[in-house]
Amino acid sequence: MACRGLCCCPSSNFGTLTEDTSRFLLLAVLIVLYMGCGAAIFSLIERPSELEALQKWQMKIENFSQKYNLALADLRNFLFEYESAYRIGIRVNITRPQWDLTGAFYFVGTVVSTVGKWGNCQNTNALHLAYTIWLLYLYSSENNYHSQEKGKA
Repeated sequence: MACRGLCCCPSSNFGTLTEDTSRFLLLAVLIVLYMGCGAAIFSLIERPSELEALQKWQMKIENFSQKYNLALADLRNFLFEYESAYRIGIRVNITRPQWDLTGAFYFVGTVVSTVGKWGNCQNTNALHLAYTIWLLYLYSSENNYHSQEKGKA
């Protein structure tokens, strides 16, 4: 079997680009350029409406603060706390519990369906590390929210 590509057999031309590798790198560069152009176009199209919506929201907050005689900083802190609570699943109008039987069954199904997929990955240790870091981040952000709530009580 002939040696085609990097790292398959020791030779004096280690590190030279083969035709296949060159095509792959060119394709990768073109994909990155395509994605960059798409991101730039998307940003140019969406940014003005995002700024307009933000400006309208700021006006609503200021008007609400003046109408109900609230300090603007207090209102912003309250809204920040509301966002934090909403992010972890606390809702104002609860139509059904978040972890009722069907919700818990759905969660268990997603966990069971992903168990064992680690073995299909080539870089298992790196993925385990990334997943562990992600879980620690989620755990710390939830604990941070709960510790802030205890400090206010």
